[in-house]
Amino acid sequence: MDELETREVMILVSSGTTSLAAGARQVFDALTHELQSRNLSNVTVKMVGEKGIASSEPIVEIHRKGEPVFAYGHMTPEKVERLIDEHIIEDTPILDWIIGICDKRSGG
Repeated sequence: MDELETREVMILVSSGTTSLAAGARQVFDALTHELQSRNLSNVTVKMVGEKGIASSEPIVEIHRKGEPVFAYGHMTPEKVERLIDEHIIEDTPILDWIIGICDKRSGG
């Protein structure tokens, strides 16, 4: 069974060399801390490989089953609380942070 099938939301943090140099570890740690402090057990956060857009690192992707995948660039620990509040809890993407959207429902 795919992990996305067992979790409501998966957050992927890019973690290649460029991502780590841009602060991906700190973003991952802030996400993990914020999710634990809010007891959001339906959300998983993972570090994954580089996304190939060095100028936008660190990149965070939000995967929610049955919905488009949203990619946010230039993430920082300071942005994590807003990301959790708006995109994860309220299900409202933060339009001015988005660097890409992939609508998997239509094969895009």
